[in-house]
Amino acid sequence: MNVVRKSELFCKAVDWLTETSKSRADMYATLRHLGMTDDEIKEIPSMTEFIDDGSKASLYISAFVQCETNSLVLSLPTDNSNMLLKLNSIGVSFIPNVEKNSFEIERNTFIKVKLMAENSTGYHFIKLFTSEDTLMDVSKTLHVLINTPDEIWPVLRERMVEGCYTTFKDLLDDIELLKKSYGEYVTSFYFPLYGELYDPDSCLSDSVSNRYLRDFKSEIEELLETEQESDNMTKYFGDSDSKTASEKIVSIKWDVTEIENILYGMVKIRHSEPFTDEEKDILKDWIEGQNSDGFGEGIEQNGIDTEDGIFYVQLWRTDDYFVYDEDQMSEYVQYGGLLT
Repeated sequence: MNVVRKSELFCKAVDWLTETSKSRADMYATLRHLGMTDDEIKEIPSMTEFIDDGSKASLYISAFVQCETNSLVLSLPTDNSNMLLKLNSIGVSFIPNVEKNSFEIERNTFIKVKLMAENSTGYHFIKLFTSEDTLMDVSKTLHVLINTPDEIWPVLRERMVEGCYTTFKDLLDDIELLKKSYGEYVTSFYFPLYGELYDPDSCLSDSVSNRYLRDFKSEIEELLETEQESDNMTKYFGDSDSKTASEKIVSIKWDVTEIENILYGMVKIRHSEPFTDEEKDILKDWIEGQNSDGFGEGIEQNGIDTEDGIFYVQLWRTDDYFVYDEDQMSEYVQYGGLLT
């Protein structure tokens, strides 16, 4: 049998499978078992939508639960009290287990549970559970997975798809390890933004309003991103600033954020351990120094072309300037721009 004939028969077999399969999840499992990749499976019309975009938002799991002749469909994740209430509504009875601080289903009760995934990522997730695991295990694990930092999600998804985990406990252990390596904690600092518009014809400059800054939010974000692509700011916070804080820091990123219709500058720091108040004060001073002289000076020299002229973003000015942490910023906004 030549290669062309093999290819022809394979295509016919795939067509037959897609036509006769009652479940896209079962079909997906069969095609993966045959050695096909997600990209190859996606080319099959009936399977295109099953291969999701890889985002956490696309991770949907539901559970079909049958107790005697009653049944329900649970959307996961859900809190334990809601789960117990819904299961009880179809006749599932529970006995409190004081030692384990949990609930056990009464014996001699016929219960059937089937986990269902609506896409490929969900399919690989539910493969981590066996009949020995509980719905609470599924719900808790899914909740943890959905709330992982965005930075480690692509790694976790790839490892699930590649079959790197045998059980859901392997996944939970890996999440903890990755959170520590990528920085389990995030602290953000905020500062005011300014801008000037330069007119090449008149050679004059005028300050712009915050509304003008908001109109060019995406351009400012792109400018900050480009500046940091060529220069990792983490290396500039060294032992001379604070050895203990330096050892905790995993990444530092300048960005902007809109709060109560006002655009502010923001520095997001991911770190492995919580900062002390003293370390936060040191970081504030360092951020102000970067905004006024180092990083900020580089930003200020890169103009953004507009119909009105050349727009220059400024991260620092001498008057009415501040660098606040989350608590201070929340209080500042709450009291209308006054820090009590």
